[in-house]
Amino acid sequence: MLTATEWGQVNAALAAGDKIPAIKTVRDAERHRKPSAPNPLLPVSTAGRTWAPGIGLKEAKEAVELLMAERGMKHSDGTPFHMPPNPAARVVPFQPIRRIICDFGEGEIEVDLEGMSLRILTGLNGSMRISDVMALVDLYQRVKSWEEEGCKQVATVV
Repeated sequence: MLTATEWGQVNAALAAGDKIPAIKTVRDAERHRKPSAPNPLLPVSTAGRTWAPGIGLKEAKEAVELLMAERGMKHSDGTPFHMPPNPAARVVPFQPIRRIICDFGEGEIEVDLEGMSLRILTGLNGSMRISDVMALVDLYQRVKSWEEEGCKQVATVV
């Protein structure tokens, strides 16, 4: 999965008709990523084979061409991009949850995940039923887990 910045760079390059910078962004994204950051590619399938950080030019090219074909883009001669027959990967943005709108009985408030956890903890003072607190803790854990899993995605070769 690409970060928001990398996704923007790919989109800008494709909007300008520059496929090569888009491929370069996808290929280089993993090479410069810290181990705890999201992986740039979402697997097309789980064939069980993986590659080490930093994908090859062929995989990056196929991923970008798949994106271009899905968008109905055309070559400079006007012919449409065709889906690669067996793409090794696909390009998708990592979509973290930044804020949640909650109503804890005092009207709607917008909180980030940490703010939500603090609001849940204040419910432990007796202002909320324990079942409500537990439901909110479960929601918090699911959202947090979803984000962490997105950060751990491993690109898989088909």
